[in-house]
Amino acid sequence: MIRKSLLASAVILGGTIAFGSAAQAADGTVILSGEVPDSCVVDATAAGTLEINVAGDTLSTDVAGGGTAGTVTFTCNAPANVTVNPALPQGNPGAYLPTATTVTVTGNLNAPIVVDAGAAAQGLIPDAGTNVLSVDMTTTMDTGLPQGNYEFDIVVTATSI
Repeated sequence: MIRKSLLASAVILGGTIAFGSAAQAADGTVILSGEVPDSCVVDATAAGTLEINVAGDTLSTDVAGGGTAGTVTFTCNAPANVTVNPALPQGNPGAYLPTATTVTVTGNLNAPIVVDAGAAAQGLIPDAGTNVLSVDMTTTMDTGLPQGNYEFDIVVTATSI
């Protein structure tokens, strides 16, 4: 009788071990949200150089004349409007009265942006990504440029659309 009792206990114990309760699974959902606004950032700028022509009446970034264009690099996550302001003289000789000043911006644009003295001009960066824009300038004074150091600031703004 003890054997039957032991055998029955072993079967019951084995059944409890072999057929224990099943593990329960639980799910949890984590929601992460955020917004990426349309934006442009300036990655880098590089100054250019103006060189005087042989006649002495024009300063230009023209490479043939020895000058170099300045650059501005924008990274935009959408197409962007670009505004180029007129060149602002910074501490140029007092007798400097230009006949004409033109700024031209080229690069990944729908068309070159040309700014004549007095009015800003706009263009379009058609694609998101990194865009290097080249900034050229020419200033002329019919009576000849007075001796001295010249510097101009040109503000280029990119606003994603």
